[in-house]
Amino acid sequence: MTLADWNTYRTDYLINGFFAHGASLGMPSRPAEQILTGERHAGIAFFDYHPWPSAPDGNWERGYLDGSGDQIGDVDSDSQIPDPLNIGRHTSGNNYAFVDGHAKWLRFAQTLDKTKPANEVDN
Repeated sequence: MTLADWNTYRTDYLINGFFAHGASLGMPSRPAEQILTGERHAGIAFFDYHPWPSAPDGNWERGYLDGSGDQIGDVDSDSQIPDPLNIGRHTSGNNYAFVDGHAKWLRFAQTLDKTKPANEVDN
């Protein structure tokens, strides 16, 4: 599928980049806590999001996910900029599917590591 196809046939969900780039579903030690797919932020025509710091500003690409409070500032560099309208589709939350097969509604902040500050670049 080409980028032009993605621009035409966008999906409402994005797969976790760990799995899009080759991790097996059996790898997570806590599959009930590992998100497999999350709802896509409006206007993003990509099939996965990267849950690791990879943007030039040191942030992981939160802007791909709905409800994150961010958006992609520049798709070529993956820069992140605040987006106060990106609050989530369903009462300020979204639906997430987990590796073990269950799905759950969560606010974006509930998907973050509670041992780190919410604004930590690798959270």
